[in-house]
Amino acid sequence: MTAEDHQRNAETDVARDPARVAVLTVSDSRTLENDLSGDRIVEGIRASGWRLVRRDLVTDDVQELSEGLDALVDLPEVDAILITGGTGLAPRDRTVDVVESRLDRTIPGYGERLRAISTDAIGPAALLSRAVAGVTDRSNASSVVIFTMPGSPHGVDTAMRELVQPMLPHIVWHLRDIPKDDQPLSP
Repeated sequence: MTAEDHQRNAETDVARDPARVAVLTVSDSRTLENDLSGDRIVEGIRASGWRLVRRDLVTDDVQELSEGLDALVDLPEVDAILITGGTGLAPRDRTVDVVESRLDRTIPGYGERLRAISTDAIGPAALLSRAVAGVTDRSNASSVVIFTMPGSPHGVDTAMRELVQPMLPHIVWHLRDIPKDDQPLSP
C-alpha cells in the first residue's frame, strides 16, 4: 500500500465515523463568551466534519488544569483533545508541563513544525511557544491524541490549518485500530 493509499483509507474511515473532539481553553483572562481561540478551534472542527463532544475552559492553575484535562481524557467517546493557551514561558504557562506528564508517546514533529511555520510568519518570537502533541493510552477506550496550541487566534489558525486538520484523521484511524492487550515490542 502506498502512503497515499494509507492516507486515503484513514480519511475515508474517519469520514464514515467522524473524529470526536474535545476543546480545552487554558486562560486566566478568558471566558467561553470571549474565547476567540477556542471559537477558531470549534470552527475548524466543524469545517472538517468532526464532532465536538465537549468544550471547557480552565484557569492556568495547575490543579484546575490537571483536573480539567483528566476529565476529558476519561471520556471514552473522545478521540482527540485540542488545547489552546498556556504554551509560553510565563510562570503560569503550565499547559505543556501538565500535558507532557500524561503522554505515553509524543509527536515531536508537531511542535517542531508549528514553530517553524510560525517563525516564518511572525518571526523568532514563535520559538517561545512550547506547543506539544502526543498520545495518552486509556484503559477504558482507545488512546486519545492531545494537541496543544498557542493562546492567540493566529497561532490556533496556523496549527489547525497546517497540522491538526491534515493529521487528525490519520492519527484517529491508527488509534482506533490499536489492540488493547499489551504486546511486547519486536526487536
